[in-house]
Amino acid sequence: MGRKGRNGSSFFTSLTASFIAAIKKEGGVVKKLFVFLITVVLIGCNDQHIVEDVGFVQALGMDKTEKEDKFLVSAIVPQIEPDAENEREFLTTVSDSDKEATLSLSRQSNREIENGQLRNVLFGKEAAMKGIAEQIKTMNRDPIFGTRVKVSVVNGQAYELLSKPYTQHPQVSVYLDALLEKESKLQMTAETRLHQITRDLFEEGIDPIAPVIKIGGDKIVLDGIALFDDDKYVDKINPVDARIFFFLHGSFSAGAVHLKLDEKVNGGKVQLLFDSIRNKRNVKVKKAASPENIKIDVEINIKGALLEYNGPLDITKNQDLRTLEKQLGKSVEKRAEDIIQKLQAKQVDSLGIGKKVRNSLSYDQWNRLDWQEIYPNIDIVPHVKAEINDIGVYS
Repeated sequence: MGRKGRNGSSFFTSLTASFIAAIKKEGGVVKKLFVFLITVVLIGCNDQHIVEDVGFVQALGMDKTEKEDKFLVSAIVPQIEPDAENEREFLTTVSDSDKEATLSLSRQSNREIENGQLRNVLFGKEAAMKGIAEQIKTMNRDPIFGTRVKVSVVNGQAYELLSKPYTQHPQVSVYLDALLEKESKLQMTAETRLHQITRDLFEEGIDPIAPVIKIGGDKIVLDGIALFDDDKYVDKINPVDARIFFFLHGSFSAGAVHLKLDEKVNGGKVQLLFDSIRNKRNVKVKKAASPENIKIDVEINIKGALLEYNGPLDITKNQDLRTLEKQLGKSVEKRAEDIIQKLQAKQVDSLGIGKKVRNSLSYDQWNRLDWQEIYPNIDIVPHVKAEINDIGVYS
């Protein structure tokens, strides 16, 4: 219970007197109710967990140290002191678990440090390459780590990103959370909350993904999509290819993409901005005589509005518009092929192709199949159909 107001005592006395009067008038039922309420109030008043005395961590960074089982843990705690020079406390410690780290961080602050308002956990690149499974397991065992917590990888050190003063965004934890929330809604990065990365870490037939961020001058900038082999970071999808990756990853309705078509159309180069995208993905597993010879078709249907167009076609003419749609589909298809080849070369199944294969086989067939072994060599072919449903006003 929080601190009492100036008139708290007289109010409580008045309330008690009213209840006593009610007891005399009504008898047994009210008496029992009164005893229950008084018990609740007394228990509440005995709770010394005063909000002003608690520092809630909003962003937590984890970096590799020279010691094999230790992490450099960094924490951002919003400052509530009205006269404080900074709007945050920045605390660090070396630990092998978040629980031990929390206790150590508390010894550096005049407030009790807790993770109840945690929004983001950042793994430095080297820490992510080492593996994140044990830390993810630890967080799942702690009920304080809820579904709101997002997991990201920092291209560099989480310590440096969290400790840097961003002059236009003094509340870095709020800034970081809003940035990741916005970009995930636009399908430009993964929405990787704790329960999602846990599911993909421990489910067969899929590898987890996460946002990659980095310091960009006086800003935090999105730096692509982290690719994991099991729990180890191995590579990333660059930001310019993020939209194509998400065409392959699943269905969605959001965002825009700027494309320079690889092939010339009527002898001229084409650039366009495709907006208000609706994407449908369908994965088809073509069974063969043996599971090792399985083939995969990834059907992608994208629809959207043409906001900008630079090229030789007259898109007000139906025939030219259909030509542009075909070229758009071919361009996306080629870039999708490049991404699939990269994923297979790195032996990461970030698209969850294995889940589709597993669901198409019997339990015994899947168990006999060495998916890790055959995945890099199976045929995964994207087929892209593009439809332009609005060209705006062109003269």
